[in-house]
Amino acid sequence: MIDNNLLIFYSQSVFTIFIIVFEILGAHRFRRVSGLVQERVERCLCARKTNSQTIHAEMPVSGASHNLAFA
Repeated sequence: MIDNNLLIFYSQSVFTIFIIVFEILGAHRFRRVSGLVQERVERCLCARKTNSQTIHAEMPVSGASHNLAFA
């Protein structure tokens, strides 16, 4: 029969080793994934900025044509 203290020590040791390995492997993967996410966010923001500049540039032209149509 296994002693409860020994079982607790064994399970804590395995859990600690698992956490250490997960941290080492996960840190590398997290850096890679966070870099990809950051790159996507930057692309999205650049696209949004470009689209908003295009919309703002076109607005006065379309507004002026509407004003001329009603005049």
